Amino acid sequence: MCMNMEDALEYYYEGVSHQENGNLDDALECFYKSLEIDEHFKTYHRVYQILKIQEKQDESFIALKKAFQLNMRNDKVASDYAEMLIEQNRYKDATNILSNILERNPTFRYAKELIAHLNAHNKQKTD
Repeated sequence: MCMNMEDALEYYYEGVSHQENGNLDDALECFYKSLEIDEHFKTYHRVYQILKIQEKQDESFIALKKAFQLNMRNDKVASDYAEMLIEQNRYKDATNILSNILERNPTFRYAKELIAHLNAHNKQKTD
Protein backbone atom coordinates (compact mmCIF):
# COMPACT_ATOMS: atom_id res chain seq x y z
CA MET A 1 0.00 0.00 0.00
CA CYS A 2 1.44 3.33 -1.05
CA MET A 3 1.07 6.18 1.42
CA ASN A 4 0.72 9.70 0.11
CA MET A 5 0.12 13.23 1.31
CA GLU A 6 -3.63 12.67 1.49
CA ASP A 7 -3.05 9.80 3.93
CA ALA A 8 -0.86 12.06 6.06
CA LEU A 9 -3.59 14.68 6.09
CA GLU A 10 -6.25 12.11 7.01
CA TYR A 11 -4.18 10.90 9.95
CA TYR A 12 -3.56 14.52 10.97
CA TYR A 13 -7.27 15.42 11.00
CA GLU A 14 -8.14 12.17 12.77
CA GLY A 15 -5.53 13.09 15.37
CA VAL A 16 -6.98 16.60 15.76
CA SER A 17 -10.42 15.08 16.33
CA HIS A 18 -9.04 12.73 19.00
CA GLN A 19 -7.14 15.60 20.62
CA GLU A 20 -10.22 17.81 20.74
CA ASN A 21 -12.17 14.94 22.33
CA GLY A 22 -9.47 14.37 24.96
CA ASN A 23 -8.25 11.05 23.55
CA LEU A 24 -4.61 12.06 23.72
CA ASP A 25 -3.00 8.66 23.23
CA ASP A 26 -5.15 8.00 20.13
CA ALA A 27 -4.31 11.49 18.87
CA LEU A 28 -0.58 10.87 19.30
CA GLU A 29 -0.85 7.58 17.43
CA CYS A 30 -2.51 9.36 14.47
CA PHE A 31 -0.03 12.23 14.53
CA TYR A 32 2.92 9.84 14.53
CA LYS A 33 1.43 7.94 11.56
CA SER A 34 1.00 11.25 9.75
CA LEU A 35 4.61 12.21 10.48
CA GLU A 36 5.88 8.90 9.09
CA ILE A 37 4.37 9.91 5.75
CA ASP A 38 5.03 13.65 5.82
CA GLU A 39 6.90 15.69 8.41
CA HIS A 40 4.88 18.85 8.91
CA PHE A 41 5.40 21.59 11.49
CA LYS A 42 1.71 21.67 12.49
CA THR A 43 1.74 17.96 13.27
CA TYR A 44 4.88 18.30 15.40
CA HIS A 45 3.26 21.26 17.18
CA ARG A 46 0.22 19.10 18.01
CA VAL A 47 2.52 16.34 19.31
CA TYR A 48 4.28 18.95 21.47
CA GLN A 49 0.95 20.15 22.92
CA ILE A 50 -0.07 16.64 23.95
CA LEU A 51 3.33 15.64 25.35
CA LYS A 52 3.43 18.87 27.36
CA ILE A 53 0.02 18.08 28.88
CA GLN A 54 1.33 14.58 29.66
CA GLU A 55 4.32 16.27 31.36
CA LYS A 56 6.84 14.58 29.07
CA GLN A 57 9.07 17.65 28.97
CA ASP A 58 12.04 16.24 27.04
CA GLU A 59 9.87 14.63 24.37
CA SER A 60 7.66 17.71 24.06
CA PHE A 61 10.72 19.94 23.64
CA ILE A 62 12.08 17.70 20.86
CA ALA A 63 8.72 17.83 19.01
CA LEU A 64 8.48 21.60 19.40
CA LYS A 65 12.07 22.14 18.28
CA LYS A 66 11.32 20.08 15.15
CA ALA A 67 8.17 22.14 14.48
CA PHE A 68 10.21 25.33 14.84
CA GLN A 69 12.97 24.04 12.55
CA LEU A 70 10.40 23.19 9.88
CA ASN A 71 8.72 26.60 10.09
CA MET A 72 10.50 29.35 12.01
CA ARG A 73 8.05 31.96 10.75
CA ASN A 74 4.94 30.53 12.42
CA ASP A 75 4.41 32.94 15.29
CA LYS A 76 2.63 30.49 17.61
CA VAL A 77 5.23 27.76 17.16
CA ALA A 78 8.09 30.25 17.53
CA SER A 79 6.56 31.76 20.67
CA ASP A 80 5.99 28.35 22.23
CA TYR A 81 9.59 27.46 21.41
CA ALA A 82 10.84 30.72 22.95
CA GLU A 83 8.80 29.98 26.07
CA MET A 84 10.44 26.57 26.40
CA LEU A 85 13.86 28.16 25.91
CA ILE A 86 13.04 30.58 28.74
CA GLU A 87 12.14 27.60 30.95
CA GLN A 88 15.61 26.23 30.13
CA ASN A 89 17.23 29.59 31.03
CA ARG A 90 18.25 30.11 27.40
CA TYR A 91 17.28 33.77 27.52
CA LYS A 92 19.41 35.05 24.65
CA ASP A 93 18.02 32.47 22.20
CA ALA A 94 14.47 33.20 23.36
CA THR A 95 14.98 36.96 23.02
CA ASN A 96 16.26 36.56 19.44
CA ILE A 97 13.24 34.47 18.45
CA LEU A 98 10.76 36.83 20.12
CA SER A 99 12.42 39.86 18.53
CA ASN A 100 12.06 38.23 15.10
CA ILE A 101 8.38 37.55 15.74
CA LEU A 102 7.70 41.12 16.87
CA GLU A 103 9.62 42.51 13.91
CA ARG A 104 7.20 40.89 11.47
CA ASN A 105 4.13 40.93 13.75
CA PRO A 106 4.42 43.82 16.27
CA THR A 107 0.95 43.22 17.74
CA PHE A 108 1.39 39.51 18.56
CA ARG A 109 0.39 39.55 22.23
CA TYR A 110 1.88 36.23 23.29
CA ALA A 111 5.37 37.28 22.09
CA LYS A 112 4.96 40.72 23.70
CA GLU A 113 4.06 39.10 27.04
CA LEU A 114 7.05 36.74 26.87
CA ILE A 115 9.44 39.59 26.02
CA ALA A 116 8.02 41.64 28.93
CA HIS A 117 8.57 38.63 31.20
CA LEU A 118 12.17 38.34 29.95
CA ASN A 119 12.81 42.06 30.41
CA ALA A 120 11.45 41.92 33.97
CA HIS A 121 13.69 38.93 34.67
CA ASN A 122 16.74 40.73 33.24
CA LYS A 123 15.95 43.85 35.28
CA GLN A 124 15.78 41.78 38.46
CA LYS A 125 19.20 40.35 37.70
CA THR A 126 20.73 43.83 37.40
CA ASP A 127 19.02 45.38 40.46
